[in-house]
Amino acid sequence: MPQNIQRKLTGFCVLVLMPIVIFLGLVFFWIQSPLFAFPIFLIVAGMYAFALFVPSTYGPEKIREVSIPSTSAPEDILKMLKITSQGGDLIYIHLITAVKEEANPNQSDLSRHVKNRHKVMITPQAIREQYIVPLEGMGIIRSIAVSKQREYKLTPQGEWCLTAIKTCFPPSNFYYYVRHYLGRLKLPEYPKIDDDKTSSEI
Repeated sequence: MPQNIQRKLTGFCVLVLMPIVIFLGLVFFWIQSPLFAFPIFLIVAGMYAFALFVPSTYGPEKIREVSIPSTSAPEDILKMLKITSQGGDLIYIHLITAVKEEANPNQSDLSRHVKNRHKVMITPQAIREQYIVPLEGMGIIRSIAVSKQREYKLTPQGEWCLTAIKTCFPPSNFYYYVRHYLGRLKLPEYPKIDDDKTSSEI
């Protein structure tokens, strides 16, 4: 069986067939023993809902399953989004998200964000040299000189990456199954690169 069909079948079983089975089980137990049917239903339905809506974790195997549907984005950008640090953290995704969430962040702000919010165990200097500088080199972020520091903003290409992150790396298993197993993945065209906008401003 082709892998894409197998994945869709798995998604259908988890998201559609399983709730039907749980409901039919409720009906069966209700007929057999109305007193115990509802508590059993609550337990089973609660376990099912917990498994679906618990925050999704992206280990090595799951990261390999992630599909980023784009024929217009450069291959190195698509690979970059799935790169992890030595500790297994999706470091580029954390940094791109931090640039958006923090107000006019500098390098220290970005380092503190990923260390505190995502428990990334890397020194600020390593974060800057190994990840922030490459992001700027790829045109995903740009820096602006403000006082004695440089603040970072997302370029149009960075905004596209942020959209890809929200779409392809959803926070819960439910949306992961909907998008990756049922194929509900769609991204806009990758913006054309403008050297004037993606280069650092002085």
